[in-house]
Amino acid sequence: MKMIRWSVMLGMLAGTVANASPGAGGTSGVRILWSGEVHSKFLRQSFFQERKDCLDQMIKGSAWVDSLPNQAPSKAYMHAMRSGSAQSVGDARSLMAGFIQDYLNEAYIEQQRSLEVIHATPADPLARLTHDGKLIRDYPGYLKSCYLRGAGLHPVMDSTSPAHANFAIWSISDIAGIFDHGDLPGSLEDMQAVIRDPDHAVRSIGLMRLVNKIYLDLGLRDFRFENK
Repeated sequence: MKMIRWSVMLGMLAGTVANASPGAGGTSGVRILWSGEVHSKFLRQSFFQERKDCLDQMIKGSAWVDSLPNQAPSKAYMHAMRSGSAQSVGDARSLMAGFIQDYLNEAYIEQQRSLEVIHATPADPLARLTHDGKLIRDYPGYLKSCYLRGAGLHPVMDSTSPAHANFAIWSISDIAGIFDHGDLPGSLEDMQAVIRDPDHAVRSIGLMRLVNKIYLDLGLRDFRFENK
């Protein structure tokens, strides 16, 4: 998840934004997982072949998942976490899978509607083509599909965060644990953490490409990603 601005962190210390506490099936820490820089890097490395405008929209869609309105406990599943001890790991995992399924299926619909398979390069020099040679006939719809992809893939990335495993709980305690997350000093989830342990990046990128292929390339709309 994205980095926390210091103003938001002060809000946490005042009790306006909660953080995670130790619990069964999860480690301690606030719900600030992979830093914004890391999310962007994972997306750029996973989909380097995409058009820049599409990739920019994917990054924006991912960042939307980390926006303040989506930090409510009821939306913990969007970040591969639980809202409290009353919520089982299975329930949180199912909600996360449903979120990914909804957004990537909508992305697939927009992609199919906005693109056209062509068999020759169009004569129009202003024609827009995707990286794999499809004609973009509805540019806003194409960009929307990219945005939705970024949002839908965000929990896939969060599910590999080293600062929480097995759907950690988000609650109002363990303020000290805040510094393990995001871009804060000593974080376990900033770019330096990825450099120290590149296996996390390899796993995240592999999962993102697989999930994207299942939904966007194969159109398997009933698939549910329940990373265990």
